[in-house]
Amino acid sequence: MFFYSIKVLMLHPSRIFVLYLSLFLVSVCYFIFHPIFIDKIYLIPILIILLAFWRIKFIRYVYLLLFVILLACIRTFPYAQSPDLNIYKDKLISGYISSEPYIVDSKQKFTLTLTGSHPVKPKIEIATNQSPKYKFGDEIKIDGKLSNEYLNSSHKSKNIFARMSYPDIKVTGESKLLYIGVEKYLLKIKNFFKDRISMILPEPHSGLVNGILLGERSNISDSLKTSLSRTGTTHIIALSGFNITIVAIFLGFLTSGLSRKSSVIISIIGIFCFVCATGFSSSAIRAGIMGTLLVLSKIFGRKSDGIIAIIFACVVMTFLNPMILLYDIGFQLSFSAACGIIFFYPKIEHYFNIFGKTMSQNIAATISAILFTWPITSYYFEVFSLVALFTNILILPFIEWLMFFGFISVFISYISKGLTDIFIYICWGMSSYIFKVIETFSKINWAVLDLKINSWIFLIGYFLVVFEIIYILGNIKYAKTKNI
Repeated sequence: MFFYSIKVLMLHPSRIFVLYLSLFLVSVCYFIFHPIFIDKIYLIPILIILLAFWRIKFIRYVYLLLFVILLACIRTFPYAQSPDLNIYKDKLISGYISSEPYIVDSKQKFTLTLTGSHPVKPKIEIATNQSPKYKFGDEIKIDGKLSNEYLNSSHKSKNIFARMSYPDIKVTGESKLLYIGVEKYLLKIKNFFKDRISMILPEPHSGLVNGILLGERSNISDSLKTSLSRTGTTHIIALSGFNITIVAIFLGFLTSGLSRKSSVIISIIGIFCFVCATGFSSSAIRAGIMGTLLVLSKIFGRKSDGIIAIIFACVVMTFLNPMILLYDIGFQLSFSAACGIIFFYPKIEHYFNIFGKTMSQNIAATISAILFTWPITSYYFEVFSLVALFTNILILPFIEWLMFFGFISVFISYISKGLTDIFIYICWGMSSYIFKVIETFSKINWAVLDLKINSWIFLIGYFLVVFEIIYILGNIKYAKTKNI
């Protein structure tokens, strides 16, 4: 232990910072399953005593280590404790609608955030009749039976602790909260793009474009969702870091003739516009942060700076909502894809230069993302697509152009009908090609392998092998550069 402590003291400050950030994430994982109430935390008196020895360097490291653990414990406890359903029994429940109501399976669904002095605002998922239609921000009172059955990891990440079906609902007004007013305005932006695309493109093409641009799945058929799952392309209609990566790579290609600084600025503006168009949903914001950090890594120059930035962003988002670390699939996929781009992408991109700059970037990004994200998809969905690599390579170059022409079509539709028709035909042609590729590969009998990963030992072993491959590829690249 003593010699290990000496080694830690000799580490570069940036590496020590990464160790503390990683410790916070590990501590959050532990306290989610083993929450400790504040009056049972014995670290507080220890931290007070250690202040007397602050001048000793080793004591400072120990103090910060214990402080990080304490911070993770205090922050995680309110989220790890699910509210008792019995306290709401035979009572009217008051709250405001905090998600845009949507129709699915002939039901109207939305999320209700409870009002009151809760340290963490608990939420209830409501399913009711299609009419009357409720609006985001409506303050309501409900009377019905709460249930916590059939809740999954997605509910936990959103602080949804219960469900209620067909309750008695009474609208009492509209929420006056500032952020509700802001979100209403942002939802108008999203709906503007969605409605406009639906107006200028026929189904199912408009549904696909809305899914790619906005993560909107309401008009995507179940058969297409199944095909997307079988071909490992569900990410194209999900607001994840992979989509943002596509945006960043595409904008980097368009601005390749400019200076590095100008290219980065334009790419960040493009990512911001993309997130803005989605209505600043939480998943899009998290993906946007990851994508922005990937773009900024060009300025950082050193890979280590990009790694610090990604982990720091992960810690900040986990601090805001600790439950996303273990239960938000989109967040996990975004973080994993970002790590793949940082660690693996630079090591293999040059191997595909024979296909041209854009194609080599797409192939390298696809391989890197799949390599780091497939264990997560296999863990949650118990499948692994054997055709994902080929399908993604064939459609990703068209995805980025479809996103570009989709956005342009919305704005051009207010200026010139003739130009709009040209862009519509382009979008229609690209989406038809994407449909055909996905449909063809999904029909292959061996397209999907049933694979369930539930062993931590396997995951640790897998990523150890992956990082060993990265290390070997790095040495090969360095040796070639040195010889030149």
